[in-house]
Amino acid sequence: MNPVSSRPLSWLLSYLRPHLARFFLLVGVLIGLTGLELSLPYLIKEGIDRSVVPALKGTLTPGAALHQLGLLGAVYVSLLLLIFGLNYLLFYQLQWIGQHIMARIRRDLLHHLLSLPVPFLDSQPIGRLVTRATNDVAALNELYATIAPVVFKDVLLILGISGILLSMNVRLFLVLVVLVPALATLSYLFQKEVRQAYLDVRKHLARLNAFVQEHLSGLEVLQAFRAEPHSFQQFQDINRDLYQAYHRQIALFSLFRPTISFFPTLATALILWVGGGEVLRQALTFGALVAFLDYVKKLFTPIQDLAEKFNIYQSAIAASQRLHALMRVTPERVGGRRPEPFHGRITFDHVWFAYEEERWVLQDISFTLEPGQVIALVGPTGTGKSTLVSLLLGFRTPQRGEILVDGIPLRELDLSWWRSQIGWVSQESLLFEEDWTRNITLFSSFSEKEIQDLIHQLDLHILDQEGLASGEKQMLSLARVFLFRRRILILDEATSHMDSLTEARLDRALDTLFQGRTGLIIAHRLSTLKRADRILVMDRGRIVESGTHESLLQQNGLYAMYCRLHFGRIAV
Repeated sequence: MNPVSSRPLSWLLSYLRPHLARFFLLVGVLIGLTGLELSLPYLIKEGIDRSVVPALKGTLTPGAALHQLGLLGAVYVSLLLLIFGLNYLLFYQLQWIGQHIMARIRRDLLHHLLSLPVPFLDSQPIGRLVTRATNDVAALNELYATIAPVVFKDVLLILGISGILLSMNVRLFLVLVVLVPALATLSYLFQKEVRQAYLDVRKHLARLNAFVQEHLSGLEVLQAFRAEPHSFQQFQDINRDLYQAYHRQIALFSLFRPTISFFPTLATALILWVGGGEVLRQALTFGALVAFLDYVKKLFTPIQDLAEKFNIYQSAIAASQRLHALMRVTPERVGGRRPEPFHGRITFDHVWFAYEEERWVLQDISFTLEPGQVIALVGPTGTGKSTLVSLLLGFRTPQRGEILVDGIPLRELDLSWWRSQIGWVSQESLLFEEDWTRNITLFSSFSEKEIQDLIHQLDLHILDQEGLASGEKQMLSLARVFLFRRRILILDEATSHMDSLTEARLDRALDTLFQGRTGLIIAHRLSTLKRADRILVMDRGRIVESGTHESLLQQNGLYAMYCRLHFGRIAV
């Protein structure tokens, strides 16, 4: 992955560096191509002045004139074919470079996104990140494969044609020079407005993508609560903002392009007027006037092209700034300590945590999870149980206190290694768009026998991932833990969506899984709570009770009340 420079331009150039030799070769091709294109009007001039005009005056026979014109025509066609071949080579190679660079940027971007800390990703709409990886990266392709080489060629054409016109007739050249300041002034006036318009379009497009992604994901909820009209109205507002941004961009460009197009027509009229007088005074040949008009046309074509590419340039620069800002986000730390030997003793030492400053979700949490011990967390919704798990996984960092693993602060551990010791089942069962076996293995290599043994052990008879019920999704998530056999198990409501019969069927398998392993369980099922060596009862971010199932019932506190509400008096 390329190191990210502090400057967007340096970051962009770093991707071009491996292709510099090929790129400079293409620059040579561009220079040669420009020279060939500049020679075409000169051939027309020579044909008129050396063949057509002498034949009309009678100083050259028609046969000789036709012979000379035939030779010039053959040279002209040959040059056209050569220009065609060089243009093909140039376009193909530039697109090849552009696509290779885009592939590397997409690779680096995804690698970077996967390395970012969870709090940052939680703060960003997924649709906005998708826009960065698709639309913004595509905009950069225009910068590498189109804008840079075309601008270079256009500048060469402008300089070359200007030199030729100056050598042909100073007076006619000065006529053109008068128009250049006006053209430059108009371009400057449009620059800031066009750039802001592109930024607004990208901003509203990212909002639209994020909205569509979020609301399609929650379509079932919207339909169940008949919230589609409100959702559609929100979409209309965002869509209107995007439309207005596009409309402003189009309005600016629609005014800019015709204004620029007016200059070639005005220049042609002035050249015909002034140049015609020069021909009548015999200060300029007729062929030179025709060539001059052709060169003027060729002069304003790259100027118009630059004006058009300026719009694309603004879009690409805006995209590069957003991508560069995203690539500069500090990734999750890599590397750290690894306890040797590793026992897996976990200690929460007066841990405090808040998502927002001083609004504590966890307050003064202290407990120790010994190797081989199973602890259950119980408490009302919103008491911080899942947040505690997030801290233990290293997704978030406590503001106060310390989490220790074998006496080493978690903030000093190698997080990648630490997570490789943990088998985790979250509340929400995430399944990828893959078949169910690949969802269990998570793209790791397991033998067919291991997978078949797991299917037999858990009685999995799922043939198709599509349309799975919530309980079946939890079965697949739980199956991952069985297959990976990590030393520390964290189950966050791992069986909450399963029916009682399915859970009872899994009890024996879970007993086998927990043997000799350290476990942290968040659950509300009595069978799961009885499996725990110790139960921590949480309320409003604090641990208010601690003990075994029987001892907590004898205390007749919050846990006993919880059991009466959930399991009834007989169970208690």
